[in-house]
Amino acid sequence: MAAPDLADFLEVMQRRGYLLAELRNGEMTKPELEGALDVSRSTIDRGVRELESEMLIERGENGYRQTLAGKLALREYAAFTRRIAGLYRGTNLLTSMSRDAPFDLAMLKGARIVASERSYPHRPVETLYDRIASATTVREFTPAVHPQQVATYADLADDGAEVELVLTETVVERLLSSYADEFEGAMANGGLTVMQASGDFQYGLTVARTDDGPLAAVMVYTDAGVRGCIVNDDEAAVEWARSRYEVERERATPLG
Repeated sequence: MAAPDLADFLEVMQRRGYLLAELRNGEMTKPELEGALDVSRSTIDRGVRELESEMLIERGENGYRQTLAGKLALREYAAFTRRIAGLYRGTNLLTSMSRDAPFDLAMLKGARIVASERSYPHRPVETLYDRIASATTVREFTPAVHPQQVATYADLADDGAEVELVLTETVVERLLSSYADEFEGAMANGGLTVMQASGDFQYGLTVARTDDGPLAAVMVYTDAGVRGCIVNDDEAAVEWARSRYEVERERATPLG
């Protein structure tokens, strides 16, 4: 049998993936597939023929079943589809970043994306800082500062949480001029550690451990303010965010 053409292979996965998925628990006959999927017999016939031609299913003793290639293809295609779906939903936010911005698609897979709205411009900020209001640890770098952000971190530090921030020089100056009492008080009690970055950031990044588990977030900005926020508790997203934070932390200088 000839090796499958990649374009044809992907087209069959897109068109007949639902049929391949139906066989994940074992063998099924065509009538069983017809009843389970509520499609016509001719559709089942075409689907089986196409999946067989790509060596994704085979005939067994009691019907059709996935091949090993079919099992692996279904798993990888499902993961690919989730990643692309996340990318699609996040496109509007990504357009606000440079094409060279250090960003990983893991942040978008299964993420909650909260966009700023004219009638609710602070929604992304409120969504994030409400989620981490009871965190036990927070690590963040950011090119901007918001009143709710300052209040959240001051409260967390007072409650014994460990908060570590990497801030741009502009943000440090803003904190010292507008939020000196909260800023210095939180640092004095040991709950807040602040480091100053040597440059700017293309987005804000937060990694926190909350009551619900680890959480990662990316806050996207434009010259007009917050564009939106990507919030994700997926393990791969959190791991990437931790690594990204450490890169910026290594470049920063602790403040006394």
